[in-house]
Amino acid sequence: MESLNARLRKRLATICTANPYHAIPLYHKLVEWENENIIQKQDAHLAKTTLRGQYLQRDSVFQWSWHVCSNCHSPGHGASECGSARTQK
Repeated sequence: MESLNARLRKRLATICTANPYHAIPLYHKLVEWENENIIQKQDAHLAKTTLRGQYLQRDSVFQWSWHVCSNCHSPGHGASECGSARTQK
């Protein structure tokens, strides 16, 4: 029925009868859009949990984020608890 529907109506209700040239890019975009939603929620949570004297550092390759001190750039504490005399440049 799905194959007949695809031929008669020129559209698919699912991707089960689509050829790989259509199904693979569509599936890729669906996964990408879902991942964007997840990442937006994670970024919002990280922004809310950032303490005073911290900022989010992002990995250049994998785009992971973590909180680091704005003075010494080490994770685990903020600038007010930092023992380092070095200031942010």
